[in-house]
Amino acid sequence: QKDYEEKTARRRRAWEANKDSEERLFSYAEVLAKYVDSGLLEGNIKRSRQEELCGLQQQILELVKGTQEEKTELYRKLFDNFTELGRLHEARDCADYVMSRWPDSEEGYLMRIRLAVEDRNGAEIQQILGKLKEKKIYLSAEARKIVEFWKEDHEEQQ
Repeated sequence: QKDYEEKTARRRRAWEANKDSEERLFSYAEVLAKYVDSGLLEGNIKRSRQEELCGLQQQILELVKGTQEEKTELYRKLFDNFTELGRLHEARDCADYVMSRWPDSEEGYLMRIRLAVEDRNGAEIQQILGKLKEKKIYLSAEARKIVEFWKEDHEEQQ
């Protein structure tokens, strides 16, 4: 934990000394994300670091002009943090943006399924599954597992 604290502080200071440096912003966000994901943080300290990370991720999204895959990955990471923090409105905004920006991508739909699970909204899950089928969205192997799980769950309840 001490190592992460020192690394994070160094990267934060480097970025604050030159906030125009994308490289320093990415470096700081990367080490902070690793720290948050390390399992070493708990409670209010973890929450504070995640809030800080959300801010950095939003800045990165404004700067990055990458590919669809790179952008959706950045939105997914921000979505994950918002969801874990209980900021479900912002998480929904991420999912909706990804769905509107890249309507043929599975990412936004998977985010919306996760939100529906968080809300325990089975009807919304089924609605999203219907949209996936209707729009004939290509699904990765991992996404197919998720979709099949929820389809089977729905079929068992009927």
